[in-house]
Amino acid sequence: LHYLKSWQDDVLGEACLVLAKLGDPSAFEQLLSSYQRIPANYKSALIPFLSDFKHPLAVEFFMSVFDESIVTLDGLPFRERDARRAAADALAVQGDPRAIPVLLQNLAGSDLHLCSAVAHSLQALGWQPTTPADQVAYLIANNNFDGIFALGDFAVEPLVSFLLKRTYDLNTALKMVDSLRRLNKPGAIPAYLDSLKSADYSLRKAAAQALIEIYQSGQLSEQEKQMALAQRTVIQTKHEDQYISSDCSRHTDSGIGLSFPL
Repeated sequence: LHYLKSWQDDVLGEACLVLAKLGDPSAFEQLLSSYQRIPANYKSALIPFLSDFKHPLAVEFFMSVFDESIVTLDGLPFRERDARRAAADALAVQGDPRAIPVLLQNLAGSDLHLCSAVAHSLQALGWQPTTPADQVAYLIANNNFDGIFALGDFAVEPLVSFLLKRTYDLNTALKMVDSLRRLNKPGAIPAYLDSLKSADYSLRKAAAQALIEIYQSGQLSEQEKQMALAQRTVIQTKHEDQYISSDCSRHTDSGIGLSFPL
C-alpha cells in the first residue's frame, strides 16, 4: 500500500499488480484510484487480475475502460486496445447484463481481437442479436462468413453500411465484399462503387469482379446498369503500380485490368 503513493511509474505499476494478485476486495477502490496514474502497459496487465473482484464499482470501472476520454493512451495506441480487450473479458467474468450496451458499441471495428473478445462476452452474458446489423457484426467478430452468407438478403444492408463507413480492416473488407459477391444482390452496388476508389488494388479488384458478376446476372435496373457501366473503363484499364520516389516509399496505383464484357 505504501508504494501506491509512489510517483515513479514502474514502482506504482508493480505495486498495483502485486496488490491485485493478492485478491483482497478491500483494496479494490485503492487500485481504482491508482489506475489512472499507472502507465498504459500496466493497465492492460492489471485488468485481468481485477476481473474476479466482486465489488459494486467493478462493472462500472470495466465499462469505463471503453471510454476514450478516460483511457490514457500514453502515446501507445495499441495499449489502449489491450486494455479494452482485457476489460471485455473481465465483463464476461462479472456476468452483469448492464455491460451489454457498452459491449455492443464495440462489437464492430478494425480491431478484430477486440471484436472477438466483445462477442465472447456478449455470448457469456446471454445476449442475442435483435437486428441484422448486430447479427452480421457478431458473425464477423467470430470470422463466420458462411454464417453471414446463410442470412441471405438480411446480410446485404449491414455489409454495405459497414463497408461504406470503412468500419473494418482491409482483410475483413475483402471478405465482406466476397460475401456480397456470393449473395449477388443489386443492393450491394454502392459498396462496390465505393471500394473501387480504394488505394488497395486487391480491394478494387474484388469489388470490380463482384460488380461485373452482378451486371451479368440480369437483375439490374437500367439505372443500376448505367452505374456499373460507368466504371467499365476504370475496371478494364491495365493495372499499374509505379514508384514515384527514389527511395520507393511512394507509388501510384491505378487501373484494375479485368475484362468487363457487355
